Amino acid sequence: AKPDAIILAEHYGDPTYWLDGKCWDGVMNYDGFMEPVSWFLTGLEKHSDREDMNLKGNADAFFMMLFNALSKMPYKTILVSMNQLSNHDHSRFLTRTSGIVGRINTHKSEDASENVRLEIMRQAIMMQLTLPGAPTVYYGDEVGLCGFTDPDNRRTYPWGNENLELLEYHRYMNKLHRVRKELRAGSLIKLISKEGVVGYSRVQKDSISVIIINIAYFIFLELNGGSNNTAVMLEYGA
Repeated sequence: AKPDAIILAEHYGDPTYWLDGKCWDGVMNYDGFMEPVSWFLTGLEKHSDREDMNLKGNADAFFMMLFNALSKMPYKTILVSMNQLSNHDHSRFLTRTSGIVGRINTHKSEDASENVRLEIMRQAIMMQLTLPGAPTVYYGDEVGLCGFTDPDNRRTYPWGNENLELLEYHRYMNKLHRVRKELRAGSLIKLISKEGVVGYSRVQKDSISVIIINIAYFIFLELNGGSNNTAVMLEYGA
């Protein structure tokens, strides 16, 4: 009906069969983004139904999950697939940063915003804007909306109670994604894999971005310039 229309599918599991160039153009990238990022940064799976502290900060497991999933998709498909931290089915990522396991039937709704960690949320945002894929923000994530899994994750937008600092961080990282062409279409190269630290680069011709995520401490540093047009971005957790 419209050959140039993009078709994005909501799909769990291996989507290889439908990514032959005749069916789907991309997917909601659960296995190649949401799950590995959630496990590494929070130790919780995307519904907050279970935890595995052996996966929290486990850089080797992160890269294994990431590359295993991405290897099943053509790279052009990866680049247009949706990289989400939260969506209509899963707990809000900011709620996952608290480490609380459970749903609205086991906790009060207000518990979803208890002991959340904004520094982990910022790490997740950086990964969302720098790993291969199309960054896709579930409304409210950009201003710190919390919630357990469906239906608690579908709260109304927090008008008048937005976290404006977090919103500004989203804007800043989105600007980098727009101006750094390698973050949109560059190759992904693994650089560092050690306990609590993942490092990778996005490379396209003469443009390189190096990203380091360390869950131990918090600091942000960006370096631009030089003849090789390289940006270095680091996020450290508290």
